[in-house]
Order: sequence, then structure tokens, then C-alpha cells
Amino acid sequence: MEKTIRTNTVDAFFDAILCLEGKEELYQFFDDVCTTNEVVSIAQRFAVAKMLYEEKTYIEIAKETG
Repeated sequence: MEKTIRTNTVDAFFDAILCLEGKEELYQFFDDVCTTNEVVSIAQRFAVAKMLYEEKTYIEIAKETG
């Protein structure tokens, strides 16, 4: 059976995020639910995804992200 993120728990998590107002509330929320390393890791993955969307090559991404 294929694993999916579409669960009631994930729905509730996303709903909580959508209720947040402003960057400070986001910082507080993620500080409560994630470790610092988890947030930094997600942000790094997002940065790579953005670069891929911008059609940067893996070599360019590696140079920028180290």
C-alpha cells in the first residue's frame, strides 16, 4: 500500500498553519512543533525545490547550497 500525506492528522496540521497570521506566529508555531534542525531542513528543501523550479542545474544548486 502506498504511503500518503493525505490524512486527517495532516489536514488538521495544515488547517492550523492556515489559521496563523504573520511571520511571528509562524515562528512560534514551528518552534513548538519542530526542532530547529527540522525547520532548517525543510527550508533547505524548499530552497532546492525553488531552484529546480527556476530550472537551475544540479551543479548550480550544489554550488549555491554547498
